[in-house]
Amino acid sequence: MAQDVVVDTHHHFLPPEAVKFAKKTDEIDYLFGLKRFSIAYAWMQDVQRTLRYMQDCGIHVVLLNQCSWSPNGLDTCKAINNGYAKIQREYPGKFITCAHVPVHEGPSVLDELKRSVEDLGLNGVAFLSSYAHITIDSDGMMPFYEKIAQYNVPIVIHPTLRRPLWGGVKHDLSTTVSREYDMAKCVVEILYGVLPRFPDLKFLISHFGGGMQSLKWRIMISHQPEAWDLPQELRGHALMRRELKERGLWDDFHRLFDKLHFDTAGYGGAPEMMRAAVDSIRRDRITFGTDYPFEYRDPEETREYIASIRSLGISDEDKGNILGRNVLNLFKIQG
Repeated sequence: MAQDVVVDTHHHFLPPEAVKFAKKTDEIDYLFGLKRFSIAYAWMQDVQRTLRYMQDCGIHVVLLNQCSWSPNGLDTCKAINNGYAKIQREYPGKFITCAHVPVHEGPSVLDELKRSVEDLGLNGVAFLSSYAHITIDSDGMMPFYEKIAQYNVPIVIHPTLRRPLWGGVKHDLSTTVSREYDMAKCVVEILYGVLPRFPDLKFLISHFGGGMQSLKWRIMISHQPEAWDLPQELRGHALMRRELKERGLWDDFHRLFDKLHFDTAGYGGAPEMMRAAVDSIRRDRITFGTDYPFEYRDPEETREYIASIRSLGISDEDKGNILGRNVLNLFKIQG
C-alpha cells in the first residue's frame, strides 16, 4: 500500500439484510431514522456506491461501523457482523470492520463478540457513547472489556443516536450539541472509569471526543485522583498549569489521555477544528473521518477536506499519519 494511503475512519455501511429488523426500541425509533435520513440510509446499503465514492475521493480504505443499530438486538447485530465479514472477503484490503453486540442484553451476547472476532475475523468492536440504561463505564460493560482486552483489538466509540437526548429535541439539540456532550462525557468515563481497570484497551472516539481540543484543558485542571498526594485544602479547586506540573498531575493526566485516539468527523471538516486539534491532541492520535453518508457524501467536497489537511502547517509525516497511518497502526494493518 502506498505511503500516502488515505483511510476514512468514520464511515457507515448498513448491510441490507439488517434493515428488516428496524423497530422502535428504548434507544430510538429506527423506522423514523430510515425516513428522516432516507438518502443516507439508501446510500449506505449500496456497497458499489461506497466503492465509487472511495475511488472518486482518493480514499483507499474505510473503517466501518453501524453500532447505532446495535440496540435493535442480537439478530440485528448478527446481520451486520455477517454483512461486514462478507464484504471484507469480497473486497480485501478495502474495509476495516467492527463487531457489533447488543451490550444492553448482558453477558449472554458475549458469544456474538467471540464469533465476530474469532470466526468472522472482524478487526475491532464498536460501542455507542451511552445506552438508554448503560454508560460506557457501567459495571455491565466490564465483561465486554475483559474479553476485548484478551483479543487486543481496538474499540470504536460512536455517538448515541437516541432521542430525546440531553436538552430534548427542541432546536434539534439531540442531534447537535447534546450528542457532543454525550461524547465528552464518555471520554471522562473512559479516563476514570475504564482505563484504570483495563489500561491496555485502545479506544478510537468519534467527533474529536465531543470537542476535546478545548474540553481537554477543562478536564485537566480538575484532574485529582483520589489516591494522589494532594493537600486537602486544594481538593476541589482547579489547579493551573504550574501547580499541575509541580505536583505531577500534568504528566499523570496525559498518561491517560494520550492513550485515546480521536477521529475528525462531526464538524464539517472545519479547518479551525483541525488546527486546534493538532495543537491540543497528539498528532499520532488523530484519524481522518468523513461520517459518510451523513456528513460528507460529495466527492469534490471530500477531496477539498483531504486537501485542507494536507495544507496544515505541520510536518508531512504528521499529515500522512492523520490521513491514514495512525489508524493502520492502531489496527495493526500493514500499510
